Amino acid sequence: MSLPDEPRSVFIVGCPRSGTSVFFKTFSQHPSFAFTTNLTRRFRSHFPLVRMAEMLGGKHRPVEAAALWKGLWPTGVVERTAEDLTESQRRRLLKMVRGHIRHFGRPVFLNKKPGMALRIRWLAAALPGCRIIHVLRDGRSVANSILEQCKKADKRWSYVGREMWPELGSMNYARFSGGLWSRITRVCDDACQTLPREQVLTVRYEDFVSNTAGTLSDAADFCGVPWGKEHAHLIPELSSRNDKWKRMMTAEEQRDMLEEAGEGLRHFGYLQDSVC
Repeated sequence: MSLPDEPRSVFIVGCPRSGTSVFFKTFSQHPSFAFTTNLTRRFRSHFPLVRMAEMLGGKHRPVEAAALWKGLWPTGVVERTAEDLTESQRRRLLKMVRGHIRHFGRPVFLNKKPGMALRIRWLAAALPGCRIIHVLRDGRSVANSILEQCKKADKRWSYVGREMWPELGSMNYARFSGGLWSRITRVCDDACQTLPREQVLTVRYEDFVSNTAGTLSDAADFCGVPWGKEHAHLIPELSSRNDKWKRMMTAEEQRDMLEEAGEGLRHFGYLQDSVC
């Protein structure tokens, strides 16, 4: 149940590399959404400065805006629940959400940040009427993308998860990639299950790619914003690339990844048995 005068808000969550960014960037083009941008991030939601930047030609781009979230919760990237929420944090969050809505003159605030997958209960306590869109993608594809980032950076990539699950630090890159997806996705889904059904929408990335128009229409309906022919220009051309892991991962990497991700893959219907 929403609080009195609570602003409308939607948060896109999911494991990093699951397609949350492309979904956010596409959905944020809908004219009903006020969203975090490169400018509101740069000026920390100090909107007189944002207006000056606009006057000087600054253009808004949808971004995660990690700088806006600093100080809104205790340090450390671990799961946060209603018990961790303070009144000061709630007020600051409300101020940020209302400030974006007021500045853009749009009725709904929209944000995406992977770390939010560990803070769903915290969000729901701060904004009881918020909507959560969980973008879920085949963990084998996500793990392959994470593995590529690990190899590129020559370290276990992603700030999300390593503090909450220290055992990930001793795993090789392939196991880490599968384990990270499995753990974050299960925590995110478990938290979503505690909320009223009408408050959560699970979007499978595979459906978003194969039926982009239908997925966006369903998401708009879930958020209570209009969707019609006039929004057809928002629909991008997407390709799945979900089978890329079969070509890019060695047999050993696939085996290690599946040992960590297999249970989650079966739980979410991506793997029917133990055979790849």
